[in-house]
Amino acid sequence: MLKNKKIAVFLGDWFWSSVPYDGIPLYNLLSMHFQTDLIMFDADARLNKTHFGPNEKYNFDASVFRNIANLRIVKDWSELFASSAEYDLIITSSHIAPKTRYPTSFNMTKKVSGLTKCPIAIWDIGGADLLTNGSIFADYFFVKGLIWKEWLVKMGFKENKVFVTGSPHYDNFLEDFEPYMIEKILSKEEFDKKYDLKNNEKILLMPTNPGSHKEQFEESMNSLSEIVDSCAEKNIDLLVKTYPHDYIFYQKEMPYSGIYKRKYTSVPQYEYIRNKYPTVKVVESQDHFAAIKHVNKIFNMAGSHVAWETYFTDSVSYSTNYKKQKYYKNLSYLPDYVKFPDEHMNIHVESSKKIIEDNSELKKDLCADYFLNKISIFEILDSVKKILG
Repeated sequence: MLKNKKIAVFLGDWFWSSVPYDGIPLYNLLSMHFQTDLIMFDADARLNKTHFGPNEKYNFDASVFRNIANLRIVKDWSELFASSAEYDLIITSSHIAPKTRYPTSFNMTKKVSGLTKCPIAIWDIGGADLLTNGSIFADYFFVKGLIWKEWLVKMGFKENKVFVTGSPHYDNFLEDFEPYMIEKILSKEEFDKKYDLKNNEKILLMPTNPGSHKEQFEESMNSLSEIVDSCAEKNIDLLVKTYPHDYIFYQKEMPYSGIYKRKYTSVPQYEYIRNKYPTVKVVESQDHFAAIKHVNKIFNMAGSHVAWETYFTDSVSYSTNYKKQKYYKNLSYLPDYVKFPDEHMNIHVESSKKIIEDNSELKKDLCADYFLNKISIFEILDSVKKILG
């Protein structure tokens, strides 16, 4: 009997400020069908952060986590391992911890074991972490689209352990998902009002991950004055949404907190850009999905997989120097047959100024095998029933 099966959703030592309630809608749905716990570390910022300073451009309600009836607090990885014997399955994100705080020696190509006494199933997030982090510890996979399943099978995983479900990160773009959201996404009118946007045309700067993609970011940054001046001349609103790790700049980083920083300057990246270009408006991290939905164009300044999210919106992603980067379409430590849809999800232009002038359309329909356009939590529920059936 499936009702006798006991499972858990584990939030791990990894917090992504753009999706502060990641895992909770899935937990809520699974708890209607199984005995389900939510497992968190006691040092997790999602349980403990109740005050946000004036320079912190992100927000969430810690009581959402603390008030869950079946919340189970563990101290460390060893306590997780011991308690996992009680479960038939633990479900978690494909990114359970920063590489610097992984529970075992981290090697992207070597399978690890001993994290839990029961099988682990992972849900896919927005980038390639399913292949670069999750594949070393997971038993089952919930992937964004069909092509990710094909890759995992080629990598040696059994076909019946990989389920095409879509990604919980992308659920937020789907209108039918709204009743299951913990916090509603701002409407276009609400978004315009919050950020005092006056114009129909809106461009979003996305300078994500400059620490890892420094060369591309700095080349893009050097041309930013052109786009700032042109937007002012043509009455185009210009916004910036930086890397989610950037938004927890002022939060203390420590083991089991979920907080992991990638510093580029002595201040958060959004402050660095705003100080240099005061007319640029900073989008708060939790308004990530509203920004992607309600702007016209995105300047993908550092080769981020955030461009893939435009598959679910009318916005168009541009890049100026992405094709020459070593991480374009593939990562060096992944097999050659893994080819990301970067060429289909970005329009490449010679300069940032061309972004304003260009009205090309992306061939997003070519990416249907990469991204399932369905609410993932229902697909994951069906997959869990198959795993435990």
